[in-house]
Amino acid sequence: MPRTTVHRRRTTGLHSFGILKVPAWLCGEEDQDQNQREVNGFNCSIRPSIAMICLSDALTSAAIFSSIGVPLDVPLRTFAAGTLVLSFPTTWFTDSVARHCQAFGQSASRGGIMAEMMATAGAFCWLSFGTHLMSISHNAGQNAPLLFWNTFIQCTAAWSCLTFAMLTLIVSTVLTLSMGQKQ
Repeated sequence: MPRTTVHRRRTTGLHSFGILKVPAWLCGEEDQDQNQREVNGFNCSIRPSIAMICLSDALTSAAIFSSIGVPLDVPLRTFAAGTLVLSFPTTWFTDSVARHCQAFGQSASRGGIMAEMMATAGAFCWLSFGTHLMSISHNAGQNAPLLFWNTFIQCTAAWSCLTFAMLTLIVSTVLTLSMGQKQ
C-alpha cells in the first residue's frame, strides 16, 4: 500500500496571520485539520483587519514611491516610511523577543509584553510627530497629494480610534460603577 505524504506549503511572514492561506475546499481537501478551530466572536475580525492593514501599507508604499523627487517642506516620506516599519516588522520584532525570552528560560509573556509596550509608546510618539508634520505643512498637499492625503487619513483614523477607545473605556467604567452601587 503506497504511503502518501502531505506537503504543506509555508510562506514567510504573512503565513502566521492566515492571509495567504488557501481554503481547504479550494484545494480539493475534504477533511479539515483537527487543530483548526471555527472562527467566531471577536476573532472574525482579525483576518479582515490584517488584510486592511496590508492594503494600507501597500497604499503607503505607493505614496512614498510616487513622491520621490518631489520637494516637500516637511519630512512626510520619513514619517510614511516609519509607519511601514511600525507595521508588520514591529509585530515580528515583538514575537521574536517573546521567543528569545522563552528560549532562554525566561517568561515569554513578560518579554513580549515589554517589547509590545515599547513599540506602542514609540508608535504613539510617531503618531504625534506625524500629526505635527501635517499641521505645519504648507505645500505638501499640492506637491505630493497622494502622500499627503494618505498620511492625513492615517493620522485622522488613528486619533479617531484612540478617542473612541478612550470614550468607550470611560463610559463602561462609569456604567459598571453606577450599576454596582445598588444597595
